[in-house]
Amino acid sequence: MKLSLPLAAIAGTMLALPLAAQEEPTQWVFAQYYRCDQGRETRADAIIEQTFGPRLDRHVEAGHLSGWGLWSHDMGTDWRRLLFTTGTDRDAMFDARAALVEELQEDAEALQELGLICPSHDDYIWEVTATSADSDGSVSGMTLSTYFVCDYSRQEAADLILQQSLAPIFDRHVEKGSIESWGWLSHRMGGKVRRILSMSGPDAKSILNGQDAIFEDVEAEAALAQREFDKICGMHEDYLWTPVITRP
Repeated sequence: MKLSLPLAAIAGTMLALPLAAQEEPTQWVFAQYYRCDQGRETRADAIIEQTFGPRLDRHVEAGHLSGWGLWSHDMGTDWRRLLFTTGTDRDAMFDARAALVEELQEDAEALQELGLICPSHDDYIWEVTATSADSDGSVSGMTLSTYFVCDYSRQEAADLILQQSLAPIFDRHVEKGSIESWGWLSHRMGGKVRRILSMSGPDAKSILNGQDAIFEDVEAEAALAQREFDKICGMHEDYLWTPVITRP
């Protein structure tokens, strides 16, 4: 799949994006993580495609958003679906979100059904702060997203460790083909999760094998940095996401 922004990530992407130059605009991800009835979640996908889809497409065409997507849970804990929008103008994204809420009132029955299938969700806003140096933002298969709970007072130090000590190792493994891309997203609004590290690849086995190879190099080349990172971001949950819909 191809993300204009990047996922990896989502939540992405999973989200993975091309590395932005200093002067380029900040990339944002507005994400909704849904808890759904597993027996009916494919019906939820259809409702989102039929109701949200055409309206979100119009906001992309109008330039309010860069893109949007729907991902499905493959492995993880209780989040079953990830619906996200991407863009570089956060104010415009909020305006598009407000307009979408109004527009969806035309499909009240469908929204009510969606609410019965996926009765709760968590909202997050993510800032994309680091990504693969040589990635064009393409994700052909799945994304492994690691959601970190970090010490709020030291999370910027974790960012520095990742960018200075770990990112060069990640980039090397993108060049080698161990993974297709990676991304690092920072919390701007939402729950207890403060950071996301995403890695993408064609399938789960490829990503996890690539991650194993990365872990080996991190232990050999940046063990002290990794241990300090673990002190700051000591708790995490892992999810494997599969794309259901991606626009554009």
